Amino acid sequence: MIKKIFSIFVLAAFIFSCSSPTPEKQIDIEIPTEIEGSIQEMNKKLIESEENYDFILPSPLQIAAIFQRAGLNYVPEITNPISNNSYYNTEFKMAMNFGVYSADLSYNVLNNQSQKSIDYLNVVRDLSNKLGLSAIFETEPLLESFEANINNRDSIIYILSKLQKNLDLYLDENDARYKSIIYFTGAWVEGMYIGAKSIDKRNRNAVANRLIEQLSLLDNLIKGLKNYPKKTEEYDPVIAQLEQIGVQMDEISKTGVEQEDGSIKFDVTDDKLDSLTQKVADLRTYLTKTN
Repeated sequence: MIKKIFSIFVLAAFIFSCSSPTPEKQIDIEIPTEIEGSIQEMNKKLIESEENYDFILPSPLQIAAIFQRAGLNYVPEITNPISNNSYYNTEFKMAMNFGVYSADLSYNVLNNQSQKSIDYLNVVRDLSNKLGLSAIFETEPLLESFEANINNRDSIIYILSKLQKNLDLYLDENDARYKSIIYFTGAWVEGMYIGAKSIDKRNRNAVANRLIEQLSLLDNLIKGLKNYPKKTEEYDPVIAQLEQIGVQMDEISKTGVEQEDGSIKFDVTDDKLDSLTQKVADLRTYLTKTN
């Protein structure tokens, strides 16, 4: 049984804390110093044998600490088109893209894309209704607050955090915690995809390092999917592609050399990086396709 609730909205919000609306102005979200550090430090805190736990994933703020300094720039039209939502009519597709769209929502919020943020929030709400999660929006006027505070990024992030808490509470109260792994998978893949597609000469090494540092997170993600209690054949291609991504990440991770500041620098050749990012793109295409 999965005991850790995966924070999708907040994960997505903070995973792009390094993004910026223009190359000249970089958005910065303050990360508490007590959770800053490399993924290697986080790995030491991962518990995989504790009683009643299958695994524990790093917190969203820890994920933020990884991506914060990567230096991504906002890339228009990189997110999953809103129009695709109407084609997702199986629980698998809706659940995966609930995570994808949650990541897209936060990507637009943190890049000050006001109207797109509202549009993506409406998509997330629509999918939550289809998935039987409408209660997470009904506890208070979150939608009205979102629109009213759309130009206040701190307030919007707080609202996303509130939505996440509502989701966690709802799943916990309805013995549906296991479903979080599916939402998290969609958000993780979309985060990796946006990161991979945002690489340029200026940020190449930093972003490549952040991608490779996701390996331990990916290992636990695969474990959760394999143990999903209601797994159907739709999940098999996702697991297989995640494993292929893992193989490539593992190969690159073996090149890691610890630096004087304690960080790990990986030797990522252009060929290896291109191959990895293509596999991420292929999986993202599989999750968001409309047929």
